[in-house]
Amino acid sequence: MRQLLFVIVAMFFATTAFGQNTFTQEEETIINQAYEYSDNGNAEKAIAIYNDLLKNHPGDPNIRYEIAYCYNILKQYQEAANVLEAMERDSCATGQAYAMHGNMLDYMGQTDLAIEKYKEGLRLFPKAGQLYVELGTVYAAKEDYMEAIRFYEEGIRVEPTYAPNIA
Repeated sequence: MRQLLFVIVAMFFATTAFGQNTFTQEEETIINQAYEYSDNGNAEKAIAIYNDLLKNHPGDPNIRYEIAYCYNILKQYQEAANVLEAMERDSCATGQAYAMHGNMLDYMGQTDLAIEKYKEGLRLFPKAGQLYVELGTVYAAKEDYMEAIRFYEEGIRVEPTYAPNIA
């Protein structure tokens, strides 16, 4: 379930976030190729492309996020977390980046740290529905259903149009 949610969110992010930058037509073609690579199981090639793009767009948060996402595909969760930590240090992380960072921690068995990361993200992005969903999911996995429901309901309240809140 969480992996499917990740794919849906990443695809939405990919179609909206990169469109807001000043990439050349050639770079946009290259970015689309990187998406294809990551979607078709060749995340290593996508990472190489994104790293090359960073040469012309150093520190671009969208490219960095996609690199972290590719590391997630490869199940290299610590590498993904390292990229996301750097984004947080550089103050360019979004609520979505905090959600992925929490997920990486959870995948590595660091559930309590994941909860802290989601809550850190909520302090910065209190209307990020994804963070509430992630917290609800973690608490449900811990069988703390009252806390899970509390976060799910709060997520619906603050961002009712976030796709998992609609279902």
